[in-house]
Parts: sequence; structure tokens; C-alpha cells
Amino acid sequence: MPDLHDDKDAISAEEPFEDFPAEPEPSVARHEEVTPANWYCASCGRPNETLVDLSAGFAQEYVEDCVVCCRPNLITLHIAEDTLIISLHNELEYE
Repeated sequence: MPDLHDDKDAISAEEPFEDFPAEPEPSVARHEEVTPANWYCASCGRPNETLVDLSAGFAQEYVEDCVVCCRPNLITLHIAEDTLIISLHNELEYE
């Protein structure tokens, strides 16, 4: 059986990873288009991206799995009706 600790392609907790900018521009939703919005996993802290669709309304809540650790995150979106600025909050769906 191969030793998994010798796998050079495995991601370790100490390895640096691509991060979002410290002061990102606010995401602004667009009518009739999906808009990418960034979030960090509430479990592993790794960056993720979701797609916001205004056709679902100005207040949305759904579960999305982290692309790294696969833990389900509860995503809560609020989109300002006047400016269309996206506010995103996430937390683990369950602990």
C-alpha cells in the first residue's frame, strides 16, 4: 500500500494557497447575468466562489460545499435593491 504522506501533490495545511485580495471591491449583482462572489470556508478557511443570480431574489439562502474540504456552508446573501451590492455571510451548515 502506498504511503500517502509522501504524496507531493497533496495539499497540506502549511502550504500557501491563492487568496482573495485583503480589501476586495464589493461584488455588484447584474440583471440577467450570474455574478461571482467570493467567500471563505467556515471550516478550512480556503477561498471559494459562488454565483449570484438575481432571479432568485434580493435575499437568498442556500448550502454550498467547500471545493477543498467538502464541508457544507450555509450561504446567506442580501443584495441591496438600489445599488445591487452583494453582502455574503457563510457559516457551517452543522457542527
